[in-house]
Amino acid sequence: MKKTIIMILMLSFGLTAVSCVTKKERQKKAQELLKKRCMQCHFDDRIYKKSYTEEDWINIINRMIKISGDRGNEHKIPYKDAKEILILLQEESGE
Repeated sequence: MKKTIIMILMLSFGLTAVSCVTKKERQKKAQELLKKRCMQCHFDDRIYKKSYTEEDWINIINRMIKISGDRGNEHKIPYKDAKEILILLQEESGE
């Protein structure tokens, strides 16, 4: 719960520093994470079906983190990966 609150606060304030140098590299890495972490359960048309707001994406990602943790460690989405996926989804939805 504490990590979720911290993540929401960090993302709400737009702290988007990630390890990749350029936006293109960061987006490529995030696409790979999206495939690895999200597309195991969801087709891309489900992920990109609607244009969500920044707050919607935060809520969706937090819900997926919780669900993935409930399914065991091999499926758990690390917060670091979730943050990069969230930034990508927000950028691609125009938010």
